[in-house]
Amino acid sequence: LDEHAELLGLLEPRHMSGDESVTVRDHLHGVWLIIEAEWQSEEMKNFLRRLDTLYRVYFLKKTTHGEGNGRGHGPRERIATSNSRIVDSEAPEGLWRNCYSKAWLDKQRPHFVKDLNIREEQYDFSL
Repeated sequence: LDEHAELLGLLEPRHMSGDESVTVRDHLHGVWLIIEAEWQSEEMKNFLRRLDTLYRVYFLKKTTHGEGNGRGHGPRERIATSNSRIVDSEAPEGLWRNCYSKAWLDKQRPHFVKDLNIREEQYDFSL
Protein backbone atom coordinates (compact mmCIF):
# COMPACT_ATOMS: atom_id res chain seq x y z
CA LEU A 1 0.00 0.00 0.00
CA ASP A 2 3.04 2.27 -0.01
CA GLU A 3 2.07 3.56 -3.46
CA HIS A 4 -1.04 5.11 -1.88
CA ALA A 5 0.73 6.87 1.00
CA GLU A 6 0.59 10.29 -0.67
CA LEU A 7 -3.16 10.08 -1.29
CA LEU A 8 -3.93 8.73 2.17
CA GLY A 9 -1.72 11.38 3.74
CA LEU A 10 -3.93 14.09 2.22
CA LEU A 11 -7.06 12.68 3.84
CA GLU A 12 -8.18 13.49 7.37
CA PRO A 13 -11.12 12.04 9.31
CA ARG A 14 -13.27 15.08 8.46
CA HIS A 15 -12.88 14.22 4.75
CA MET A 16 -14.08 10.66 5.05
CA SER A 17 -17.48 9.04 4.92
CA GLY A 18 -19.15 8.41 8.23
CA ASP A 19 -21.29 5.59 9.48
CA GLU A 20 -24.27 4.99 11.70
CA SER A 21 -25.97 1.99 13.23
CA VAL A 22 -29.65 1.45 12.56
CA THR A 23 -30.50 -0.58 15.63
CA VAL A 24 -28.96 -1.20 19.03
CA ARG A 25 -28.34 -4.80 17.92
CA ASP A 26 -26.35 -3.57 14.89
CA HIS A 27 -24.36 -1.25 17.15
CA LEU A 28 -23.52 -4.08 19.55
CA HIS A 29 -22.49 -6.35 16.68
CA GLY A 30 -20.38 -3.70 14.95
CA VAL A 31 -22.58 -3.36 11.84
CA TRP A 32 -22.80 0.17 10.49
CA LEU A 33 -24.36 1.81 7.44
CA ILE A 34 -22.04 4.06 5.47
CA ILE A 35 -22.90 7.75 5.28
CA GLU A 36 -21.55 8.92 1.92
CA ALA A 37 -19.21 11.91 1.54
CA GLU A 38 -20.71 13.78 -1.42
CA TRP A 39 -17.36 15.05 -2.75
CA GLN A 40 -15.97 11.53 -3.28
CA SER A 41 -16.12 9.96 -6.73
CA GLU A 42 -17.41 6.40 -7.07
CA GLU A 43 -13.82 5.30 -7.81
CA MET A 44 -12.63 6.89 -4.58
CA LYS A 45 -15.47 5.37 -2.55
CA ASN A 46 -14.79 1.91 -3.96
CA PHE A 47 -11.06 2.25 -3.25
CA LEU A 48 -11.68 3.23 0.37
CA ARG A 49 -14.16 0.38 0.82
CA ARG A 50 -11.60 -2.08 -0.55
CA LEU A 51 -9.14 -0.73 2.04
CA ASP A 52 -11.77 -1.32 4.75
CA THR A 53 -12.11 -4.92 3.57
CA LEU A 54 -8.35 -5.46 3.48
CA TYR A 55 -8.07 -4.16 7.02
CA ARG A 56 -10.83 -6.50 8.26
CA VAL A 57 -9.06 -9.47 6.61
CA TYR A 58 -5.72 -8.39 8.13
CA PHE A 59 -7.32 -8.02 11.57
CA LEU A 60 -8.96 -11.46 11.35
CA LYS A 61 -5.74 -13.16 10.23
CA LYS A 62 -3.81 -11.47 13.00
CA THR A 63 -6.25 -12.44 15.76
CA THR A 64 -6.86 -16.01 14.53
CA HIS A 65 -3.12 -16.69 14.32
CA GLY A 66 -2.49 -15.59 17.90
CA GLU A 67 -0.77 -12.33 17.03
CA GLY A 68 -3.47 -10.10 18.48
CA ASN A 69 -3.99 -9.62 22.18
CA GLY A 70 -7.75 -10.23 21.96
CA ARG A 71 -8.56 -6.88 23.55
CA GLY A 72 -10.87 -4.25 22.14
CA HIS A 73 -13.29 -4.38 19.28
CA GLY A 74 -12.42 -5.41 15.77
CA PRO A 75 -13.01 -3.16 12.80
CA ARG A 76 -16.58 -2.18 12.05
CA GLU A 77 -18.48 -3.89 9.29
CA ARG A 78 -19.47 -0.91 7.16
CA ILE A 79 -22.29 -1.51 4.68
CA ALA A 80 -23.14 0.66 1.68
CA THR A 81 -26.79 0.65 0.69
CA SER A 82 -28.60 2.08 -2.31
CA ASN A 83 -30.32 4.59 -0.04
CA SER A 84 -27.29 5.60 2.03
CA ARG A 85 -27.43 9.07 3.48
CA ILE A 86 -25.17 11.57 1.67
CA VAL A 87 -23.51 14.49 3.47
CA ASP A 88 -21.61 17.45 2.09
CA SER A 89 -18.51 16.97 4.23
CA GLU A 90 -15.36 19.02 3.81
CA ALA A 91 -13.35 18.05 0.73
CA PRO A 92 -9.54 17.85 0.90
CA GLU A 93 -7.38 19.96 -1.35
CA GLY A 94 -4.80 18.72 -3.81
CA LEU A 95 -6.31 15.40 -4.87
CA TRP A 96 -6.40 14.00 -8.38
CA ARG A 97 -9.44 14.92 -10.49
CA ASN A 98 -10.91 11.40 -10.46
CA CYS A 99 -10.99 11.45 -6.64
CA TYR A 100 -13.72 14.08 -6.73
CA SER A 101 -17.30 13.51 -7.87
CA LYS A 102 -17.92 15.32 -11.16
CA ALA A 103 -21.52 16.01 -10.13
CA TRP A 104 -20.31 17.54 -6.85
CA LEU A 105 -17.66 19.65 -8.60
CA ASP A 106 -20.26 20.90 -11.10
CA LYS A 107 -22.35 22.28 -8.20
CA GLN A 108 -19.45 24.28 -6.71
CA ARG A 109 -18.52 27.88 -7.48
CA PRO A 110 -15.53 28.25 -9.84
CA HIS A 111 -13.32 29.96 -7.23
CA PHE A 112 -13.98 27.12 -4.76
CA VAL A 113 -12.98 24.49 -7.35
CA LYS A 114 -9.86 26.51 -8.18
CA ASP A 115 -8.93 26.63 -4.49
CA LEU A 116 -9.09 22.82 -4.33
CA ASN A 117 -5.85 22.77 -6.38
CA ILE A 118 -7.00 19.68 -8.25
CA ARG A 119 -4.32 17.61 -9.95
CA GLU A 120 -5.41 17.03 -13.52
CA GLU A 121 -3.84 13.57 -13.72
CA GLN A 122 -5.96 10.48 -13.11
CA TYR A 123 -5.20 8.63 -9.88
CA ASP A 124 -4.50 4.88 -10.14
CA PHE A 125 -6.66 3.24 -7.47
CA SER A 126 -5.20 -0.24 -8.12
CA LEU A 127 -4.50 -2.38 -5.05
